[in-house]
Amino acid sequence: MKHKTDNTAQERRLERAMTELQRTIAEMPKKFDFAFSYSPWKRLFLAFGKGVASTLGVVVAAAIIIPLLLSFLQHIDWIPLVGDFLTKVAQYMERSSLSR
Repeated sequence: MKHKTDNTAQERRLERAMTELQRTIAEMPKKFDFAFSYSPWKRLFLAFGKGVASTLGVVVAAAIIIPLLLSFLQHIDWIPLVGDFLTKVAQYMERSSLSR
């Protein structure tokens, strides 16, 4: 007998979940009208702009972080191979920036 009541309780929970899902799907265009109101071309343009902006952010961050990291790491003398390599890289960067 208990098995049958468990099944009916599960069925009721499933029905409630399905009703809630249907209601949520029906309300999506109202809550997120900006996503549904744009034409496909406008959405494509916005996605392209977002990609360009994020790429630009990555490039700027790399341009700031990498030189700072190299200048910090070139002072490491306890790792001879890495220290020498980074010193050569820093010297090369300095020479290339001076020649411009």
